[in-house]
Amino acid sequence: MKVNVINTVPTFLEYWNNAHQKSVDEKKALWSTKYHERWKEIFDVYFTNWGGMELLDKSIARYSESITNIKSNAEGIEERFLKIVDDVERIFGEVDLEINLIILVGFYCSNGWVTSFEGKKSIFVAAEFYDNESYLNMLIAHEIAHVLYHEVGNIDLKNGNLGVSIFDEGIATYVTKIIFKGHDEHEYIWTSDKYYDYWKKSNDILIELSKDARSVLEFKDSDLYNQYFSMSSSNKRVPIRSGYNIGFNAVKLLSRQYSLQEMTKWNNGMIVSKLQTVL
Repeated sequence: MKVNVINTVPTFLEYWNNAHQKSVDEKKALWSTKYHERWKEIFDVYFTNWGGMELLDKSIARYSESITNIKSNAEGIEERFLKIVDDVERIFGEVDLEINLIILVGFYCSNGWVTSFEGKKSIFVAAEFYDNESYLNMLIAHEIAHVLYHEVGNIDLKNGNLGVSIFDEGIATYVTKIIFKGHDEHEYIWTSDKYYDYWKKSNDILIELSKDARSVLEFKDSDLYNQYFSMSSSNKRVPIRSGYNIGFNAVKLLSRQYSLQEMTKWNNGMIVSKLQTVL
């Protein structure tokens, strides 16, 4: 796998060095001219699903406390990323693929994701989000697992449904556990140790949640997807990000009968069929 690294953090640090002692309005104006405009195409992607300008004021108020982490998260990230690529390729096999690794400073609302940028699959990493390198590495493994699984497997996300999304996140979380052993379950799901209460709320009713999900696996509704995966879901019946927990548990159960290599070869219909046997 060839990786093109696009690191916007040096530009952010230059902006912040000039702006950190100025007023809020001046910080916002300088953010626009010194950082956003320099990387406008990247922020155009960010603003489609992963962040919004309404969060800029609160984020600017937090950057001072995060600046050390922002620097350390960006330093050496290319070497760490390539090492984790090797680890994930040992599981899925090597692929002939060119991707982008994009490091930006966002608004504390999304930690990492995979999408397209300049015609290539791209992994975005938000440098402001982590104060622990091990969890950042787990996030990177999770996102690389998505990329490689989508490349070598028979999953079809474009024509997918809730079941396909649940399984997709379960596979990526399961691979992360294989690579980074010794963490608690909630750390793999959240790539953090700060969200135990969210995980416990979901895990305490996981059997009930799984049965509910089983009845709607073939649905393709975006609101339903958000109920199971979004941090901003307002659905009180389904705890936040329960889809990750359901998927992770399902893949663990399925791994008792099938190898990871077998599971990655399943098409959408087979994925739903197999999930129905364990949910």
